[in-house]
Amino acid sequence: MADLTHRVNVIADEDAMAVQAVVLRLDCDGIGVTGEEWLLVRDLLEVGDLQEDELHISLLDIPPTLAYSFTPDAPEHIPEPLAADRLMAMSVAGRGVTAVRRVYRSPKHVAANPASWLYLVETEVGVEEARLSDYLSSQLWHELNETQLVEAYPAGAVLPTYHSAALAASKLLWP
Repeated sequence: MADLTHRVNVIADEDAMAVQAVVLRLDCDGIGVTGEEWLLVRDLLEVGDLQEDELHISLLDIPPTLAYSFTPDAPEHIPEPLAADRLMAMSVAGRGVTAVRRVYRSPKHVAANPASWLYLVETEVGVEEARLSDYLSSQLWHELNETQLVEAYPAGAVLPTYHSAALAASKLLWP
């Protein structure tokens, strides 16, 4: 019984642990945020056990430039992920998804990740975007052994610069 109680407590604290991981990553890695992003961080602190005065997160006057550029098509030598497109369209049915788009993401200079396809999944409000992204990424891996990026966001949300740029260059795949 004690093991079950422990697991329930861990599950109940998942949101707080996730918030702490994000906020501590900003703090420890010296990642700056804009004033608008800081307001979001402060709202997150209410979920976690961190205190605002314990953090050393830099405030930026302007958002940093994007490390990636986005285009609807990849260079000629990169094949389109048609099998992944079909799997994505089949996998989103009945999951509160309103649109699936695809874009090619290329690093501008020095970026953390190489060039790749990126799927942008628009959801109805109330859908858990992180769980949906994980599910779709798992489907791509288990069915096709592919590791395309999948990022979900709620319909009507104000998107960060990165997602806005990706969305502006994307192709609609579904519906």
